[in-house]
Amino acid sequence: MTIRGLPEEVRGLLRLRVAKAGRSTEAEVRAILVEAKIPAYTADGAWLSLDTGIRVKTIR
Repeated sequence: MTIRGLPEEVRGLLRLRVAKAGRSTEAEVRAILVEAKIPAYTADGAWLSLDTGIRVKTIR
């Protein structure tokens, strides 16, 4: 995974969190996004809840 422009302090804190959790950086970033409950959008414009996998399609 490449994240450009990440401050070194944040990078170091992420490394510590990864080590403490005992999982990969990708898995830890995924967990952070789920904890933040950031919605994702699918290619067809449906909203996908990262924590539940629930898809909600807006009808227009």
